[in-house]
Amino acid sequence: MFVRSWAIDSRYQKQAQKSFLQDAQVTLAVMQQDFPNLWDMHTLIVHPSYENLAQSLGFQKTNVDPKLPIYWMYQSVDRFLALNIKQIAKRLAKS
Repeated sequence: MFVRSWAIDSRYQKQAQKSFLQDAQVTLAVMQQDFPNLWDMHTLIVHPSYENLAQSLGFQKTNVDPKLPIYWMYQSVDRFLALNIKQIAKRLAKS
């Protein structure tokens, strides 16, 4: 189980994304060595502004209930570890 949650003042979100994402990759790589069957990652989208970040990282919606404002997204650990975070962070900074 790996839980990472960020609550960053909106003025600093763009600045902090790259370092937090790189840290998440490093942490998951270490965890995967200890737990080689660690394959799946899920994230809960609690605010629409987070969807762009999740999609940029390759997360895909698993289910959507039109009655609820939140939903789950999925990404495999291997695919997340293969991401070029520097490149993604540059694209996100421009958006």
